[in-house]
Amino acid sequence: MDFMSNTPAWATPAWVESVREEGVVREPFAYSRAALVHEADIGAVAAAVLTRGGHGGATLRLTGPEALTVPQQVAAISAATGRDVRYAELSEDEARVRMLAEGRPARVADFLIRWKRDMPAEGYTVVSTVEDVLGRPARSFALWAEEHAGRFISGAGTR
Repeated sequence: MDFMSNTPAWATPAWVESVREEGVVREPFAYSRAALVHEADIGAVAAAVLTRGGHGGATLRLTGPEALTVPQQVAAISAATGRDVRYAELSEDEARVRMLAEGRPARVADFLIRWKRDMPAEGYTVVSTVEDVLGRPARSFALWAEEHAGRFISGAGTR
């Protein structure tokens, strides 16, 4: 499960800084899709399960309402910020070098690259759990981008 708040989990704060400074997001694997889940939906499902019961022993897999590529996520950030934000694809080697420079251990960088290169179906298959538990659709990435647009605008706080 990938969280929208970790957009993507292995790039933040690189996205925020590069969008602010250059209006660009650099990532590998343009084709890789992820069914990112909004952090508020995670909390709402957890609260519902804990207060309503009826899910004892169940494993609940959560996703957002759509599986998006990185360029589609960038387009949502562009729309939310009103800025022209573009996507630039990195090679695997370039992505690894960046992750190492950001302080990630080599084994973590290698794992993340393998994960994105060959995303397991669980990473991009949309499920209805959020709607099933809460009685409303999961929040979209476009909504998340609107809620967090200030992070991507020059001069705004980083977190």
